[in-house]
Amino acid sequence: MATRNPDELLMQHHEPRLQVLLKQAPSPGQINLADDPAYTDKRAELEHLLLEQQEALGDPYGI
Repeated sequence: MATRNPDELLMQHHEPRLQVLLKQAPSPGQINLADDPAYTDKRAELEHLLLEQQEALGDPYGI
């Protein structure tokens, strides 16, 4: 059973049809910071940690 992440802030989650389907909506100020230049270093750090775990666990879907 898949679980939903209530903190997921993709732009698609601001679409009314998806909000109805998921029965939830992000607040107007919530945005995805992944592509924000101010967070470039943090994103690289987190991607590195993720890749390390994927390799350690034999995840075939490495980034």
